[in-house]
Amino acid sequence: MKSILKIVLLLSYIWIAGTTSSFAQEKTSYIPEGKYLVIGTFRIKKNAIGFTNYVKSLNKYEVSMSYHPVKDYYYVYIKGYGPGEDGTADVNKMRRQTEFIDTWFMIVEPYEIPGQQTPVTSAKQGQQNTPGTGLQATDSPEATRGSASTSGSAWVQVSSGHAKANTDTASPAPVPTEPGETNEPDKVKSGWMKVSSTPSPAAVVDTKDGLIPKSYNQKGKYKLFFNTYYIKNYKEVKGPVEIINPASLKLLRVEKSLELVKVADPNNGKHAVQLIANIFGYKKVQQDINLAQPIDSINTEVYFKGDTLMVDFPLRRYEVGEIATMYNVYFFKDAVIMKPISKFELNTLVDMLKENDNLKIRIHGHTNGKAAGRILLMPEGSEDYFSLNQNIVEDRGSAKELSVQRAEVIKRYLMSYGISADRMEIKGWGGKKPLYDKLDKLAIKNVRVEIEILEN
Repeated sequence: MKSILKIVLLLSYIWIAGTTSSFAQEKTSYIPEGKYLVIGTFRIKKNAIGFTNYVKSLNKYEVSMSYHPVKDYYYVYIKGYGPGEDGTADVNKMRRQTEFIDTWFMIVEPYEIPGQQTPVTSAKQGQQNTPGTGLQATDSPEATRGSASTSGSAWVQVSSGHAKANTDTASPAPVPTEPGETNEPDKVKSGWMKVSSTPSPAAVVDTKDGLIPKSYNQKGKYKLFFNTYYIKNYKEVKGPVEIINPASLKLLRVEKSLELVKVADPNNGKHAVQLIANIFGYKKVQQDINLAQPIDSINTEVYFKGDTLMVDFPLRRYEVGEIATMYNVYFFKDAVIMKPISKFELNTLVDMLKENDNLKIRIHGHTNGKAAGRILLMPEGSEDYFSLNQNIVEDRGSAKELSVQRAEVIKRYLMSYGISADRMEIKGWGGKKPLYDKLDKLAIKNVRVEIEILEN
């Protein structure tokens, strides 16, 4: 029986590694030269496919998915533009009126591949790019940049829709920076990509519970990738993943999801770790892993992709009555003005409200201590929620008034994205509900905003 199980596991491993993912045999378009209205950017192909299917189910958009071999990302877009056309107005409209608040305008330049004169492009000069056009490839490269290769890997060039093997060992061209948060178009050029073939038997280790790639464990550090995505639409959600030693319940470290990470063995005798995705806007998700023997027949959310252990974290929204703390929303001292770093988590809240019109919330404001003092306010009519470089109005008031004003400014920010005022209540507590004594070294955490789910 054990021999049969090992054979099944071997065949499964070779199939997964050789095809890159369960979706690798589906045709994927290489994105051609042009300009696009992008509503989703993905590291993982199956997430991109799930998101594309979700958008199709809305019956509102003509949606397409394409892969860029230099960026090593999958792009989901709903519109192409001709010469001289600009997508800025469409970006602003999508961000304000739909759930796709991450919409951006991308320019893809011709693929300038080293050693070849013909750029990769299927759009004729002067012709508008429309969703669905592109160069077809049945063997799409791996979507996880940074994962090590398995036996038989090679760098290949892309030209006119065909992958051409290159026997050189030259490194790929530098990868351009990630798309920013502005409406400015992101320009993308071409280069090299990497593909993997089926691993040789020497690339895996036969253990009593299955087969593990040898290069998965490098000097006591294991290669992992945390795939955090929203279960409703497969949108990738970047955020913190806590790594805990279950033997001592000690927090070992916090890593970012959607990146390749190396996790050291906790030396607790069982190679065991708890992984907790704790991302605002979603319930916590926990995975318990034996790093040395991570694969079992029950948990399908843990699997190998090449020599990297993929750990899926399907995220779900909060339920009525639950209260979530916005740990990454920060205010300037004594001010009703937020620091720029707060924007990411605020936009997560916008996203949550836009996708569910029935959702109603209460915004709770808290301060550290109850003493009255100065309150720095935005000038009347200002929508600059993140800068002190404006005509600040100085007032005085109680700690409760400050907390009310801070909850109110978050409500105003949400309304600027089209969220109706009657879906939000505010409550200021001042310093009545501290987490720590006001003189404690962690007292800064008393200054916080909490979101309570009233209706869903």
